[in-house]
Amino acid sequence: METSAATRKDSTSWFRCPTSARVHDYLAGGRDNFAVDRVLGDRMLEAVPQLAALADVNWEFTRRATLAAVEQGIAQFLDLGCGLPRPVPKWEGSSRRTLPTIHRTAAAASPNPDRVRTTYVDFDPLVMNHARAHLTDGGAVRTLAADLLDTDALFTAPEVAGHLDLTSPIAVSIHATLHWIPDDDAVRHALRGIVSCLPAGSTVSITHATADHTPAIRRALADAFTDSDLTLRLRTAQQLHDLLHGLVLLPPGLAPAGSWNAGDAASTDTTTWAGVGFKPA
Repeated sequence: METSAATRKDSTSWFRCPTSARVHDYLAGGRDNFAVDRVLGDRMLEAVPQLAALADVNWEFTRRATLAAVEQGIAQFLDLGCGLPRPVPKWEGSSRRTLPTIHRTAAAASPNPDRVRTTYVDFDPLVMNHARAHLTDGGAVRTLAADLLDTDALFTAPEVAGHLDLTSPIAVSIHATLHWIPDDDAVRHALRGIVSCLPAGSTVSITHATADHTPAIRRALADAFTDSDLTLRLRTAQQLHDLLHGLVLLPPGLAPAGSWNAGDAASTDTTTWAGVGFKPA
């Protein structure tokens, strides 16, 4: 859940200003956030109460998209804008503090768990501190502090090029991230670059906030973000189809994140689009 490096003035601004990862953590009921994040989070919830379910919806989609990649025979995962670990809801009564991550979900479902390789990427220093402390499972996981908009640096970094086999399919996750980057051209250029670096058989999954189903939330959220260093850029289904140019959407195509291949567990949330694109030969 990174934002572009260009949106940050200096290193101290990470702690003076809200960040997308910490706001998302607050909405998820986590503890890794500051007062400035909670103020913005409360404004968002006041404007659009449905956002309280955003973290659950994104996490469930991430789990389903990861399992879909494993079913495609993919054993390599690249999580761009990984964000802070998803806290376990209090009602679950689990002794764990966080829910299973992509690499653990993939390893548990894979017929060859020893083959699973994962790289987590984010630009937020707090996220990276947590990732380095909690996401390094032996040699199977790498973490990388990088801006997803700089695709050349991303795919030449040792944590990606030296850890993942760029000639074999990779499942790329970009969840609850792109809507924090307001520059449409920069996002489009980054997605084109990411897809061009992936071999055939790879997948790119995204989730993205939208006002397509409830146009009133666009104005409500604009008011919530008044005077904030962060911007939430709501995009339409057509814009997201454009971002996924060159990929074939797996069934059911672009759908509300809470219902994407969810079966009987589908939620009624319509504030987030989700989809998984497959790169053909």
